[in-house]
Amino acid sequence: MDFLVRLSSWSMKGLSLLVFACLWRYMSEFWSYLIHPQASFLPAFITVLVVFSGVVATCGLLFSRRWGFMPLYFFLPALSLFFDFSVLPYPTAWLDAFYYPTVAWIANLSVLFFSVWLLLHLMEEQDQHHQEICSQ
Repeated sequence: MDFLVRLSSWSMKGLSLLVFACLWRYMSEFWSYLIHPQASFLPAFITVLVVFSGVVATCGLLFSRRWGFMPLYFFLPALSLFFDFSVLPYPTAWLDAFYYPTVAWIANLSVLFFSVWLLLHLMEEQDQHHQEICSQ
């Protein structure tokens, strides 16, 4: 049981590192959306929300807090929907520009599904621990 708790904690830290690396990698693009707003206020507002949710998710997951999953669940789909960025770092030169959004969606969905599984696993561990305490 102790091994699974440590593995979950390290998985949360790994997710935090992925989100931080994504923010770092695409910071210049995020900044350009803020400096050069298009026709409306909405792109800049969405950019601020996405970056803020990424920073909050990084902090929460880095310190192994479960609330870090909530901003992550906004960050990953928003990253795919609005920017076509991938949270997993891979060389974009390997791909044709036509396939890049699809690969970014698949990569972000895989990270999203892993994070959902991880949170469910953590909640199940807590439930089992609670049942053990109540049965004594």
